[in-house]
Amino acid sequence: MSRRAFTPWDALVVAALLGLNLIAWAPGRPGRPTGYRITSQAGSRTVPPGSGRIEVPGPLGTTVIEVGKRSAWIVEGPCPLRLCVRTGALARPGRVAVCLPNRVALEALGPEGEVDAVGR
Repeated sequence: MSRRAFTPWDALVVAALLGLNLIAWAPGRPGRPTGYRITSQAGSRTVPPGSGRIEVPGPLGTTVIEVGKRSAWIVEGPCPLRLCVRTGALARPGRVAVCLPNRVALEALGPEGEVDAVGR
């Protein structure tokens, strides 16, 4: 007995999965950051996307932050493990990169009132 490779039921399952994928990605997906908050011992400031290279002094030395049009990231840090550099690019609102030993934080900001998680 020969079985067809692709049945109408297979097509229905594929269509349902594609539909669920579109529903899951379309409505609640957060957009690009509207700005970035840089916090250090000297205080906190907000910079717009595309600000370029920013040097932030801290107790251990200078942390270098690169702010592009679509994301921002910590390029260099004086801390020993460089976990802040390994965090990578912050391309979605609510993401944070922190250099704890140097007391510098970088946070991607989004539209006011946007919720990134709910706990119960």
